[in-house]
Amino acid sequence: MAITYLGVNKNQIKLEKLEGMRQQKYEDELKTYYKEKESIKKKRPYYIIITIICTIVISLINPYLSLIPLVVYFALSLINFPLKPYKEFSSNQEEILKSGLEGEKYTLDLLKDRLSSAFVIFTNAVALNFEIDFIILGPTGLFIIENKHLRGTFSGDVNGKEWIREKIGNYGELHEECTKNPYFQVCVHKKKLTRYLKENNFIQEINEIVFFSEEANFNFNDGFGKPIFDIRVQENLLDYIQDSKQFISENKQKKLLELLYRITIKEEDNKVNNALGN
Repeated sequence: MAITYLGVNKNQIKLEKLEGMRQQKYEDELKTYYKEKESIKKKRPYYIIITIICTIVISLINPYLSLIPLVVYFALSLINFPLKPYKEFSSNQEEILKSGLEGEKYTLDLLKDRLSSAFVIFTNAVALNFEIDFIILGPTGLFIIENKHLRGTFSGDVNGKEWIREKIGNYGELHEECTKNPYFQVCVHKKKLTRYLKENNFIQEINEIVFFSEEANFNFNDGFGKPIFDIRVQENLLDYIQDSKQFISENKQKKLLELLYRITIKEEDNKVNNALGN
């Protein structure tokens, strides 16, 4: 069983914040509903008086048109009467966060169950103004993983900022969209983490990995030779970590562990004040 340090779960924090915002929005809409309802209730006697006067006047002019004011009154009443808000409403952002949480849980369980106790796992390491889904430290090296819970076919420049994603919709239709390139993201994280280690007088090669916890196909313009894996080849992911030719001594691992601890676990102790600002 791998030793696991559970760092900040940024997606969970965002979900909790969304839930709070949703509850606040519902309460605000409810207050507005009752306020509008009370306002209409106070004005209704005036509307009735005006409607009666108009009905009388119009009936004197033309009896056949005497019902028009009543019809207008009831129509306006229906239009102006506020609808009570529903507490539940869809949130695309919330669905994205929940999907991300599901993928990260799958990946964490995989790493915990299959890596040996020689490895230490940091999850959702929020530090240095960026977030790393997983940092893994062990005798075979230092690894960072960008986790994506997406399915589809991804194409474009493997090193570019964006990829093209093709996916099948609920009714069999083909959708195409631009999405952020997770390999580009993890390479940026690698540079920042390398800089942090150098600033603390520590030189260590970092191995970047992208793991799709869904079925994903890749069709890149410049071939494919990057450490990018999907759920169907998760064994290759584990082999990549455990069979790496790098070697880190126990003393270096202890030093690295201390440096990583500074930028991850301490954020949890500080109630992740900056986690939502990334």
